[in-house]
Amino acid sequence: MEDIELKLKKAESIRREEFAKKFAANTDEKLTKVHERKETLEREQANKLIKEMETKLETAEQLRTQAIESKIVKARKESEKIPKVLETKLSLEKQRENRTFEKLEKTEITSQKKEALQKMTVEKAKSHVQKVMQTVEQHKQNIASKTEIQRSQLEMKHQRADSNRE
Repeated sequence: MEDIELKLKKAESIRREEFAKKFAANTDEKLTKVHERKETLEREQANKLIKEMETKLETAEQLRTQAIESKIVKARKESEKIPKVLETKLSLEKQRENRTFEKLEKTEITSQKKEALQKMTVEKAKSHVQKVMQTVEQHKQNIASKTEIQRSQLEMKHQRADSNRE
């Protein structure tokens, strides 16, 4: 029995050694496989992150480029508006100047007409005054001549009456 027990112990120890060898070999293999899987997974994740970052950077660069282009387009539009605004401003100023000049000319023409009208009025008044003076003078002369005639007639009547009295 002891023999059997020894054999059993030996067999068990051999089994344990083989099991330990197998387990150690399996464990090492499994560990290396796990490490390899972990490394590949980490590499894949890193590559994935790198790709995501690259796409994000590309989209950010595209967005930046689009924003810059839109600002450039807006600036061009605004810069195109500037000459138009200046032209409009200048044309409005010219229109104002023309209107002011026309008003000034009208005012000058009106004032010249007024002056001419005043001169004509003054001349008419002078000629009217002269005519009135002539008429008054003639009237005075007529009255004076009539009074002279009446006086001479009265004197004649007085002289006749005196001569008749005498």
